[in-house]
Amino acid sequence: MRVRSCLLAFVLFFAILPVPARAASLFPPYKYEGEMRYAASGLAAGTRVRLYEAEHEKHYTVSTPSGGRVRVPWDAVMPIAVPSPALREPSAAEIADFVGERMHSRTGVLLWVDLARVRVYLLEYGDEGWTLVRTLRCSVGDAAHPTPSGRFEIAYRSASIGKENLYLCRHALCFYGGYMLHSVLYDWAGESVTDGRLGERISHGCIRLSPKDSEYLYRTVPIGTAVYVR
Repeated sequence: MRVRSCLLAFVLFFAILPVPARAASLFPPYKYEGEMRYAASGLAAGTRVRLYEAEHEKHYTVSTPSGGRVRVPWDAVMPIAVPSPALREPSAAEIADFVGERMHSRTGVLLWVDLARVRVYLLEYGDEGWTLVRTLRCSVGDAAHPTPSGRFEIAYRSASIGKENLYLCRHALCFYGGYMLHSVLYDWAGESVTDGRLGERISHGCIRLSPKDSEYLYRTVPIGTAVYVR
């Protein structure tokens, strides 16, 4: 009887302890979604698809029911604005543990773009594994212009990029095609910030950072560094 009582107390004790957050719920992947307006590339009208990338007014790359990816015409998809999940801020240890189990980088530096929280985590590898160095506020792609998800590497850097007489961005790190981490938007002369919004889904797929943070990454992150977007 005493053994049974002790066992019951043991079970009740652990039942009331807070359950550690599972990685899947703490760091859920954010998915850009859309619906097919008409049949294209083997996808029927009305099919819900995941959007991986887009070339503005030309095409989307979307998922298929079998798990593949195909390109469809721009007007074949109606993007759906997915609400941001309500998530608590993870600790530095939780971020480092998650990265250590799933990610790697050949430079000893790693960038993780957390689309769900709209944050960039900068980590460095040392004797005790990955350590979080900085958490950076950013802005990412909107519903019609998804920021591509996956593993990439910094291919090159550019002091500035932009469209003549429209806007200029400073301190760009290219990680996939024309997709980059760079500063918020300046006027074409590069003198005044014209759109400094952070923490929002507003870009055409690039990852915007504050002037200070974009310059810091530009000067410290090596070419070849892994960039994880999820």
